[in-house]
Amino acid sequence: MCIESALEIIPQAATDGRDPVERLTGIFLPLEAAARSGAGHGVLRAALVAAADDSDAGETWRQWLQTAMRTPLRMLMAELAAKQVVRRDWALDEAMEQMLGPLWHRLVVMRAPVQDGQTRAQAERVLAIFEAR
Repeated sequence: MCIESALEIIPQAATDGRDPVERLTGIFLPLEAAARSGAGHGVLRAALVAAADDSDAGETWRQWLQTAMRTPLRMLMAELAAKQVVRRDWALDEAMEQMLGPLWHRLVVMRAPVQDGQTRAQAERVLAIFEAR
């Protein structure tokens, strides 16, 4: 139930555009938007804890992450690697952790609201980490 409640408050991603930072931000911005809306941070915190503690909830959450974030991230980074914006040896797990780690930390550990612009800042960091040389 916690997972379903969380998924209901997360808006659809908008990944159109040409700028790599905007496109990467667009994949993950729905989580920031949900966390910044009303009691969204509490709903997401409960969902993350439920996903960690309950195997069914965890499977539902991971499936949603795969569909909503991991697959679009893989597609975007592959495109950016082909255009030599990022290195060809970029790592999907590392990119996911860089994008989501600070958000999870704010929600679960600090029990604090997510700062405005956090997702864009992380997108800039991820692209800098994997920048083609």
